[in-house]
Amino acid sequence: MNLFATRHRALIKTSALMLALLGAARGIGLAIALSLLMGAGMVVAEVLSETALPALLDDEILARAYGLMLPAALSGIVVGSLLGGPLVSLLGLGGALAAAGALVLLAGALLLHQPLAIAPSPPAPEPAPTR
Repeated sequence: MNLFATRHRALIKTSALMLALLGAARGIGLAIALSLLMGAGMVVAEVLSETALPALLDDEILARAYGLMLPAALSGIVVGSLLGGPLVSLLGLGGALAAAGALVLLAGALLLHQPLAIAPSPPAPEPAPTR
């Protein structure tokens, strides 16, 4: 397992745990502390994603990967916003946050269980013979 995957697994687990614990927090101080920890983890995960992508991908496919990453992230924000209200009305605030933490763990487990193989770079073309 590479360092990138190890760090992402730890960040996903930490974020999911902070989100689930936020639902059980009984005081404003604990809720603020958990929110700060979760936000810090999300910032670190974002920086890791942005810096690892160019290191893992060839230049030829990097633009396509970024083109897929941005709409996927924005779609996640939209879907989360649409599901938040119904989850809170069904489960209450604590239950909705616990369910969101479980969904983060599930999504992270699915994404990191079997990482996509990165295709090797094609061989460099041989220079034309000189005469």
